[in-house]
Amino acid sequence: MAALAKARTSMLLLLFGCAFCFCAWHPVRSRSSRPVARRSSDKQEIVYNYFAQDYALVTRKEETFDVGQWLSELLPWSDGELRARDVLSEILPKWRSIDVGPQTDIALRRRFRALTAATGGEEPALAAMRRNIAILYFGEGQIQRAGEVLQRLLGKERAAQVIQKNPGVLTIDPRNLENNISAVCVAADVIDVLVQNGQVARLTAGAVGIFFAVGIAKALGDVIYLRVLSQSLSSGSAQCPIQQSDVCRWLAKSLGIHDLPPDEAVQVLWWSKVRGELAGAATAESASGVLEGSAFPLKVTSQAPDLQCALLHMFLSGDYRVYRNFCRRACILALGILSPGFGSCGPYPKPGILARTSHGMAAAEEAPVPTPKAALLLIDLQKAFTVGSWASHFGGKMQVADIERACVETARLLESGKVPPDTPILCTKCYDSMPHDEPYVDVVEPFLRKVPCIHKPTMDVTYNPAFFRWLQQQVRCGVNVLVIGGCTTTSCVRVSSTEIASQLAEQGLAGKIRVVVDLNLCGARSDNFEKTADRDPVLVRIYGREFCQGKSAVDLAIVQMHRSGQEAHPTAGEHNVVAGTVCSESWSMARMTSSSEWGVLSLMFKQQGQDTGRGKDNAMCAIENVHKFLMQATENEGGEGLSTGHPTASLNSGHEWHGKVAVVLLYGWDGVLEAGSRKFTEYQKIGGYGFKACFEFFELAFSYTFGPGEGCSRLASALLGGQDDKAKPRMLSQVHSFDRDCFRTLADAVQPCEGQKHDGVELLGELMVSAIAAARFEAEGDPVAEFTTACDGMCVSNAMREAGLSPLNASIAMAAEAPSLNALDMHVADACGISLDSLGRHVQVWEAMQICNSRTGPEYATPYRRQLALALVRLRAPDMAAEVQACFEALSFSRPPVRGTVLNAKGVLEVPPPLRRQVMLLFEVSTRVLKYAAPVEAGESLQQLFDAHPKLRQAFSSSVWMAEDGKTLKR
Repeated sequence: MAALAKARTSMLLLLFGCAFCFCAWHPVRSRSSRPVARRSSDKQEIVYNYFAQDYALVTRKEETFDVGQWLSELLPWSDGELRARDVLSEILPKWRSIDVGPQTDIALRRRFRALTAATGGEEPALAAMRRNIAILYFGEGQIQRAGEVLQRLLGKERAAQVIQKNPGVLTIDPRNLENNISAVCVAADVIDVLVQNGQVARLTAGAVGIFFAVGIAKALGDVIYLRVLSQSLSSGSAQCPIQQSDVCRWLAKSLGIHDLPPDEAVQVLWWSKVRGELAGAATAESASGVLEGSAFPLKVTSQAPDLQCALLHMFLSGDYRVYRNFCRRACILALGILSPGFGSCGPYPKPGILARTSHGMAAAEEAPVPTPKAALLLIDLQKAFTVGSWASHFGGKMQVADIERACVETARLLESGKVPPDTPILCTKCYDSMPHDEPYVDVVEPFLRKVPCIHKPTMDVTYNPAFFRWLQQQVRCGVNVLVIGGCTTTSCVRVSSTEIASQLAEQGLAGKIRVVVDLNLCGARSDNFEKTADRDPVLVRIYGREFCQGKSAVDLAIVQMHRSGQEAHPTAGEHNVVAGTVCSESWSMARMTSSSEWGVLSLMFKQQGQDTGRGKDNAMCAIENVHKFLMQATENEGGEGLSTGHPTASLNSGHEWHGKVAVVLLYGWDGVLEAGSRKFTEYQKIGGYGFKACFEFFELAFSYTFGPGEGCSRLASALLGGQDDKAKPRMLSQVHSFDRDCFRTLADAVQPCEGQKHDGVELLGELMVSAIAAARFEAEGDPVAEFTTACDGMCVSNAMREAGLSPLNASIAMAAEAPSLNALDMHVADACGISLDSLGRHVQVWEAMQICNSRTGPEYATPYRRQLALALVRLRAPDMAAEVQACFEALSFSRPPVRGTVLNAKGVLEVPPPLRRQVMLLFEVSTRVLKYAAPVEAGESLQQLFDAHPKLRQAFSSSVWMAEDGKTLKR
């Protein structure tokens, strides 16, 4: 005891030291908002700034123990601190549960003390809190550093005044405060004036609001007066010029369409052969003198184009409510087909040249249509790819022959004088470390030395923000075509052109400029022209091995360019699409297709051969063929068939749905170019007409051709696709050929029984995938990719996508190689009385049949999908069709599904987890092969199955899948 008494002082000191160390220990907390990516010896770290959405390199800050702060927190709360808590509770009663701001008393106390130090006292701090409570959302470190910067730059008194006027200055980054201190002070004064004169500020804002409301009401009143209350015809002197709007109103009344609903108005305008009837009516009116002395002192003859042009003006102007957006554009297309030459006569050389006046009416722009103007983007025409480091990487001189050819062709084009001197040209270069890699190739250097040039950080030129600034400037100057050339075709040209096309909508350039890749100005290394794409694992992963067979990397690059919505032209010389002035005839077609209303026609036909005049003739032939088809279809009012031998002779079901589908076709031709759900709504209307109408629609879209030859264009490539929900083009590839008999066979599989209805969306998906499977595309794409691309462009529902993809994927699974089998499969095959290979095929077909189960569509759609999958197997793998058919029929035996409880029936069957899926599959297959109709689940029903088929009991015994030790599974 005496020894303990002597040592009590030492023990107390030791105890106090341990307590101090325990209190001073501060664990390092991991901060998810500041992930450290790299630490270096200079005490710096990379952090992610969530406000700037970027990474930054900052000095690392170690959290140290502050004895003064720790001791201050032990002191009792002051009156000001208690009042601060009351103020915060009054303004934010639930401040402890808010994710931002102080959530504990300690955190609140620290931030209030920092605010007190910045404002110069507790009372000013409380006043700052009442004016802007959001300052407590920021940490005490931010408040303290901002206050110190203000006091250092302005002095304590002036800093306190600025904080009182605008407490939000304490939330500004200290570095920004130092750089913008004058603006901060001015803003504080303005905010203080507004806050102190809140009533005046509210009255001023109300007055401004009233001013704008009155202006909007006045504009609305003008519109109502001009469109509803103004007189349609006004008497005037014969010497007064004819008003286009008066002509439009007279024509609308003369045709009797001014009060019709939209759909009926379109049909009247379309089916009545407007030109003939209008010319006859105009001639009769002129002869009877009705127009003489009226507001229309116009001598009209059947040869004059004035009425036709005025009618076009009426269609475009939207003067009447019947011309809603899609109806108006449908009428434009109707007039173009009824009069193919309208693009070159009268004051309306092309659609889309109407400018809105201040009264909201449409006025025709009388100026002639300018020739489409192009800009030229030349990618990486530098020595790195011919004699430098990249050329060495490619394999030397033999590998860069095509790149050198592209450079020579570019120089030849620039030297020929066919490119106007004011044509905008932009060059790009790679970041290269070697000095001899940077210069242009010698043959193009004289032409490009003074051309603007930017560097690409990657293969994608859009990574440099200067590119889109340049492109937007050129569009403002009238450029509407961007022609791309350079090297290499498979890398920089492919990636850059694809990204440019995909980002046009994001940059506000959608519909304002076309992206054209001139393959004659592009080069690639020689290996990329070899037809061995199926040996490249990267290309196989992207496109699939079957699609890569017989193709080169250059071929696949062109396919990707087409899929992204751009144009790739292989022609050269004077037939090239450069600068829009190579050949005047070649751009006469561009005048018609450059408008957004007519852009879809470029998807319906393409130039055949290298004769530009021939391409123009084919375009006119395509329009005339559309007219001929629709006229013959609608003249069949009595239900009689069309003329013998006509490609649409199967459309003989009467007149009723022909007109509807034709109108939907018109809407679709424009709708496929727009993002959103409206185009899918139009397609749903076709599905709603029933199986026959939907079938004949797809048969027409894939079979009716424009122009001569086997590879002529078809409607399907224009109708199926468009812009997806991100405004990226997703179009069906050009159809090369179509097997109509095959399509009819596939369609028979989903034809509903008599008296039974089939969902319209389900029909669309099933028949669309049937048509795609029966077609062969120029890009030789697989049906899954083509169907998916078309669905993306049409913005279809999940139900339609599932209706088409599930039978297609199921057919692929049925025709695939049989899975590997094990001892369990062998015993089950013996119990079922079939061979081991046959059991494997049964299991494979059963799994494929489950793919067809309806998840988003109607329940009755599952058997239709399975029948379609079986029909697709007959098409894709005829040698396996008989075997798959036999398995399909056996597995179609109707019985309730096997319950999962059979997997853990104690004393009867206990299946280890790794084998449960296989056992369930074998139960489903074996019970159907054995035609066992009773339910199978744990307990007595499972015992009854084993009693009826003893070999199944032996097949599913543990000795089959367990090794001799009873613990490990057999392999």
